[in-house]
Amino acid sequence: VNVGEMKKSELNRDEQNFLSTLCTLMGLSINNSRNFRVVENELADSERLVLQKNRINERIKSIFSKFTSPNVVNTLVETQQEVVLGGESKQISLMFCDIRSFTTYCEERSPAEVVEILNEYLTRMSEIIIRYHGTLDKYMGDEIMSFWGAPLEQPNHAKLAVQAGFEMLMELKKLTLKWEKEGKKPFGMGIGINTGEVIVGNIGSAIRMDYTVIGDPVNLAARVEALTRKFNSDFLITEATYQLVKDIVKARKIGALQVKGKQEPSMIYSVEHVDLKPLY
Repeated sequence: VNVGEMKKSELNRDEQNFLSTLCTLMGLSINNSRNFRVVENELADSERLVLQKNRINERIKSIFSKFTSPNVVNTLVETQQEVVLGGESKQISLMFCDIRSFTTYCEERSPAEVVEILNEYLTRMSEIIIRYHGTLDKYMGDEIMSFWGAPLEQPNHAKLAVQAGFEMLMELKKLTLKWEKEGKKPFGMGIGINTGEVIVGNIGSAIRMDYTVIGDPVNLAARVEALTRKFNSDFLITEATYQLVKDIVKARKIGALQVKGKQEPSMIYSVEHVDLKPLY
């Protein structure tokens, strides 16, 4: 519509103003329509990016949920923390869990049988560790290393660790009954827990890194687990751990022991019972 080409005598002033206003409104409508299409396309692009991000996050959760509890994974994903080399000092509780006389056990069985029963054992034990919000560090053959108190702060890390350890022993009893019914020879295990200040973080190289812990308390936890054979106890903890869990644990003091690799003797306790009442 072009009012300018019409003779003024054919239209009065009100009609001219009306048509001029109409043209202006039509132009604004067309322009708004174009802007709306641009916004619509941008929203569609944003939606695709959100869906892509959600798929990536779900993939991350799926991978890392195999190593730690879902609530830890969700927090890590939400905070969007960059994964870099380095660590920080934290007080955590560490658990080492080992099968008794596993070398002899393997020598008496076929590799297929060993792998089958080991996979079932590791799966059950790992599920309990994750259920108690622990972080699986690594499998070393038949040995499991895990810790509590990182990557997220856990005020009750020592209690969560001993609760997990006690339930793991109960779960092994259930597995023992199952294996005996299936004609498989069961085995025992020992658990050692220590609490202390360690360096925790991504340690390794730019090519490959592990989220793990290092420090003297780690070595002590491993030594304590090894002592379970010597003192015929399935579950040993150190004085540092005991002081944080004594309100939920019934334990027998073994005494101050000279642990290999340590100059100062360490007080060790044999855990007899743990209250599994939820802490949260």
